Amino acid sequence: MDVTGQIVVYAPPEAVAAVLRDPARLRAMLPACTALTPKGNGQYDARFARAVGPVTVRLDGAISIEEVADGRSFVLSAKVGSL
Repeated sequence: MDVTGQIVVYAPPEAVAAVLRDPARLRAMLPACTALTPKGNGQYDARFARAVGPVTVRLDGAISIEEVADGRSFVLSAKVGSL
């Protein structure tokens, strides 16, 4: 499944960049993300967990953040394993 979209954030670019570079704050923004481990250069290992009724689904994945334009534009990519 491919999910794409664009979000405009109405905040100073420096504030947005600071959140995207802080693993704890970034993890808090990602739904169902239970762990985010920096690998360097904007790359992270991620773990996601979501309860669906009596079953909890846990998936490992990777997050990548690419700075596109001098701290004013970023691309966040996520790849999550399948069941």
